[in-house]
Amino acid sequence: MVIFLDSSTTTLHFIKMLSRFKSLQFISNGVLTASLLSEFTEAQINILGKTVVKKRISINGSKAFNDPLTY
Repeated sequence: MVIFLDSSTTTLHFIKMLSRFKSLQFISNGVLTASLLSEFTEAQINILGKTVVKKRISINGSKAFNDPLTY
């Protein structure tokens, strides 16, 4: 199963609960979201885009939208 998680603080609050599920893949535009997923889950994690938006800890805009992911 592939799940997209954004960079919101709400998402950060339930990442620990996702650790009980196996065989998940996550796609996110959140740098902190991806970091916490890698710490608390065994899932494959892909992060969109190439440039971090300053002071937002996320990757936004056309680079993230057009990023080709293989999953």
